[in-house]
Amino acid sequence: MSLIVDQGSVPGLNNQKVTFLDGNVNGITAASTLETVTNPQRTFDLPTTGVSMVITKLTGSGTGVVKVILNPGINGGEYRTQVNVNELFPEPDGTTYSIDLCLSGAASPGLPPNTPIGICIPTQAIMTLL
Repeated sequence: MSLIVDQGSVPGLNNQKVTFLDGNVNGITAASTLETVTNPQRTFDLPTTGVSMVITKLTGSGTGVVKVILNPGINGGEYRTQVNVNELFPEPDGTTYSIDLCLSGAASPGLPPNTPIGICIPTQAIMTLL
């Protein structure tokens, strides 16, 4: 689990503090003696080579992977993309999706559509379309 605090660019509002007391993630307890990162360097354009994003439908009919976006469709820096909502097959009562980030993958000819590529970091985001 990572937490990034950006100092921002607004004068007078660039001092933030985060205090971690204790945490529990999926049954694993983390004490307040976690590793601290020092001397971070800010990156504005992260490489997207070998990166894909996987959108998985979690609720409703037809659950499973509904969309894989390969690196030409991913903008660097923030790993963001655009998807036509109709390609996700939302349902009138609301549909929940997870978004995974997959690294170090390369598209190979002959793979079935919507095949996750690379080593995936699951559930980077959860979204619900209503």
